Amino acid sequence: MKKKRTKQRLYFSRMYYLNLAVFCIIICIFAGIASYFSYKFEMNRILQANGQVLEKVSDHYEAKQKNFWSNYIPVLANAEYTKYFEEFYSSRNNKENALADPTLRKNLSSALNTIVKEDSDIAYILLRRKEDRDVGYLYIPADQNFQRVGSEFPYMSQLQSEEAVRRIFPAAFIEINRSSTRVYAIAGGVPIYYENQSAGDMLICYSSDTLDVIYQDSTSGMKSPPEICIATTAGDIIYDSSNHLSYQSNLNIPKHAAGGIVTLNGERYYTQSIVSAERGYSVTYLTPWAGIFRAAHQNTPVIMGIAIAVTLMLALSYKIANNSILKRVKLIRSGLEVIGQNNLNYQIPMEDSSDEFGAITRSINSMSRQLAETVDKLYIYQLKQKTAELGELQAKFNPHFLYNTLDVICAHAYENDDQDVAEMLVLLSRIFRSFINNKSFITIQEEITFCNMYLELFRMRYKENMNIEFNVKKDVMAYGIIRNLLQPLIENYFVHGFKPQEEDNWILISATLQGPEHIVLSVSDNGFGMSPDRMQSLQEMIEDAEGETTESYGLRNLHDRVRIFYGPGCGFRIEGNEQGGVTASITIRRMTCQEHEDNIS
Repeated sequence: MKKKRTKQRLYFSRMYYLNLAVFCIIICIFAGIASYFSYKFEMNRILQANGQVLEKVSDHYEAKQKNFWSNYIPVLANAEYTKYFEEFYSSRNNKENALADPTLRKNLSSALNTIVKEDSDIAYILLRRKEDRDVGYLYIPADQNFQRVGSEFPYMSQLQSEEAVRRIFPAAFIEINRSSTRVYAIAGGVPIYYENQSAGDMLICYSSDTLDVIYQDSTSGMKSPPEICIATTAGDIIYDSSNHLSYQSNLNIPKHAAGGIVTLNGERYYTQSIVSAERGYSVTYLTPWAGIFRAAHQNTPVIMGIAIAVTLMLALSYKIANNSILKRVKLIRSGLEVIGQNNLNYQIPMEDSSDEFGAITRSINSMSRQLAETVDKLYIYQLKQKTAELGELQAKFNPHFLYNTLDVICAHAYENDDQDVAEMLVLLSRIFRSFINNKSFITIQEEITFCNMYLELFRMRYKENMNIEFNVKKDVMAYGIIRNLLQPLIENYFVHGFKPQEEDNWILISATLQGPEHIVLSVSDNGFGMSPDRMQSLQEMIEDAEGETTESYGLRNLHDRVRIFYGPGCGFRIEGNEQGGVTASITIRRMTCQEHEDNIS
C-alpha cells in the first residue's frame, strides 16, 4: 500500500511540473507575441514620427521654393518701386558704388522692406548688377540699409558662374556687424533687361532659425531623434539639423522614398528621403538603427518582467492549489476505501465544502446511503418474494376446487332454468383459468379473446345498453404482449365512464402498427370524459415515477410495467376523443412471445 501511494505522489508531482511547464510555455509564447507586436507598433510609431519631421521640414523649404517668385510682386505691383529698380539696374554710372545716391538707396530700402514684410524668414537680400560682376549690395532689414560686399561674400562666385533663371544655394554663415547668421539662399534674375539680357540678380537669404524651430518642436520628447539634411543634387548642404554641416560625407546614401536601412562607415542607419528632381534638391533624414531599435523595444523588458512575475505567481498559486487538491483527493480516496470494505453507513467528512470536491463528497455520501437503503430493501424484498412464492404455490395447490365449485353453481342455474346466470358462470370460469395461466406473455390475438370474454359478461348484464366494437388489424395478431394489459383499461371504463341508465354506451378495442417498431392498443369510449386540465394532471401523475400519491394507482402501475419492460417511448397515455369520452392507449414494441421471453432471460 505504501509503495502504491508513493507512485501516486510521484504521478501527481509529474502532473504538477508538466502542467506548470505547459503554462510557462504558453505565457512565454504570449509574452513573445506581445513583445513582437509592441515592437512593431513602437517601430511604426517612431518611423511615422520621423517621417512627420521630414515632411514638416520639407514642406517649409518647399514653400520657399514655390513662393520665391511671389517675392517680386510687391515691387512689380508698385510703379514707383519698379522705377527704383530700373534706375538701379539700368544705371551705368558709379561702378564703384551704385548706391552712392542717398535718395536711390532710401527708395530701394523702402521697396525691399515690403518684400521682407511678406516673409519673416528673410535675413538679407542681395542686389547685383551683372556689369559689377563680383560686387553686390546686401540689404540688411534690421538696419534698413545696404552694405557693399565683394568676392568675400559666400554666394558671389556662384552668382557669377551660374546663369539659370532660378538658382538654389547651400547653407552659409554671413557675418554682419560681428554677428554670424546661418542662412540658405535662392536667387533669380530681375525682370529688367539690358542688351536683351537680365540686368542682374536678386538673391534672398533665408534664416535657418525657423527650420531649427520646426525640427526642435517636432523632435521634442523623441528618444532617438533623426538628423535632417536638405541638399542640392550637386551635394551641397542647404540645411543640416546638427548645425555643423556634418552630412557632407553622407551625401551618397541611397534615397529611399519609403524608408530603408543603409550601412555607412560600418554602422547601420535608417533613412528616408523626399526628392524634388524638378527643383534640384532632396530632404533626407538619417538615424542610427540601433537607437530606434532600442526605442522600439522599450516595452519589451516590462512585458517580460510581467511574464516572469505572472509565471512565479502562477507557480506558487498552482503549488498551493495542488497541495489542497491532493489533500482532498486523499481524504476522498480514504473514505472510498472504507466504504469499499462494506461500511456503507460511513460518511466522508467534507460535505460542508462548497467547491467541486464538496459536491463529489456529497454525491458519494448520498450514493453510500442509497446503497445501504437498497441493500436493506433488497433483503426485505427477498423475504417478501419468498412469502409470495409460498402463497402462489398454496393458491395453485388445487385449482380444480374453484372450477368444480363453479360447475356445481352452473348446474344449479341450469336446473332452475336460469340460462343467463349459467352462461355468465361459464365465462367467469374461463376468465379465472386465464388469470392463473402460467404464461406471462401471450399473443395479441389471445389478449383480444380474453377482452371479448370479459366484455361479454358486461354485455349479458346490460344487454342492449352497450355497443362493443373491435378494430384489430390482422398483421398485429401474431405479436406478443404482457398478459392482461387491456383488462385494467376496460375495467376503468365501467367504473368511471359507463352510463347504465343510457342505451348508447359504446366501447372500441383497437390495435394498430405505429412506425417500424411500435404497436398501439387503445380503448375508446363515449363515457363521461374529463376536462383537459384534469386529463393533463392525470397524465403527469401517471408519469411521475417518484410520486407517492395512491390516486390512479392501477394506471400508474400499468404505465410503469410497460415503460420498464418495453423501454423509452412506450407506456400509457390518455386523451379526449370526438365522442366526448376518452381514449386510453398503450404503446408497446413489436415483439413476438419468444422475444418477450428472451428479453427477461
